[in-house]
Amino acid sequence: MCSLKGQTRGVDILNVLLDECSKTDLDLSKLSGVATDGALSMIGVNSGLITLLKKHLQEKNINAEDLMHFHCIIHQEALCSKKIEFQNVMKVVVSTVNFIKSRGLNHRQFKQFLDDIESENGDLLYYTEVRWLSRGLTLERFLNLIEEIGIFLAEKQRDVPELQNPDWLCNLAFYLIRVLQIISMS
Repeated sequence: MCSLKGQTRGVDILNVLLDECSKTDLDLSKLSGVATDGALSMIGVNSGLITLLKKHLQEKNINAEDLMHFHCIIHQEALCSKKIEFQNVMKVVVSTVNFIKSRGLNHRQFKQFLDDIESENGDLLYYTEVRWLSRGLTLERFLNLIEEIGIFLAEKQRDVPELQNPDWLCNLAFYLIRVLQIISMS
C-alpha cells in the first residue's frame, strides 16, 4: 500500500502504481484485473487510471484487451450483504431440514420418496453452526433438493412459503455462493 500525497489524477495514480510494481518486481504481464472506486481519476475515459494503464500495457506489448476492470465492487458487495438476510435463509433451511430429519417417520418417508423418484441427491445434511463447510454442504444439498423438499412438505401439509418466493430463493443461491467462496479461500 502506498499513500498519495498531493494530486490524485489518473496519471499520478498510474505513476505510483508503476513505481510500486517496479520496486516489488511485479510482472505487469500477469495482471488480469483491477478493482477501483468510482472516482473519475480511476475510471475517466480519457485520463482515468484504467485508460492510462491499458495504454501503458499496450506500449509494453502486453495484451490489455483482456484486462478485467471491476468498478466499486466493495460497495456493491456491502449493499448486497445488507439487503440479504442471511439469518432468515439459514433459519428456514435449518427448520426445514430439522422437520424432515429429526422426526423418524418423516425422515424415512423422505428417504423413500427420494429413492422412488430416483433422485441423484442423497439425504439432506444437518447443519453444524461452527463449521463453514457444514453450512456450505447443507445449503448446497438443500438447494439441489429444493423441488423434492417442496413436494414432500406439501404432502405433509407443512407450509414453507419461502420455498415459493423467488427473492428468498435468490438469497439462498447467493448465500451458498458466498459461503463456498469463503470456504475456497480458507
